[in-house]
Amino acid sequence: MKVFYAPDGVTAVLAKYNVKRLQHQSPTHQSDQSPDQLYSIGATKMSQFEKLIEKILNGYSDSNIFFLALCQLLCHLGFEERIKGSHHIFTRYDVVEILNLQPKNSKAKAYQVKQVREVILKYHLGD
Repeated sequence: MKVFYAPDGVTAVLAKYNVKRLQHQSPTHQSDQSPDQLYSIGATKMSQFEKLIEKILNGYSDSNIFFLALCQLLCHLGFEERIKGSHHIFTRYDVVEILNLQPKNSKAKAYQVKQVREVILKYHLGD
């Protein structure tokens, strides 16, 4: 069972991916996080995009997300991509924020992954 922490208020987004809130922390888990923020991922077969969303929402590997995969995910979520030089600019009709991504070698930049996570959570994308 995979276990990760998520901020309060993201249950609607997480529910689609069979993420369940754990009621109690296990005695072997030592952390400063409160138990009401602990989630577990059920053992269901997940698509490539669901796995990537899980990885982004998890937040532990922001610097280890492939740039191309992040671009494909945003297109899958309904964003339109415009490329100007090395900048990939993503817009969506119902999202106020404009996501401007640049690759760092073959990976996405960590702060840009964080921006994508905030947009996914704010607008409940992937529901």
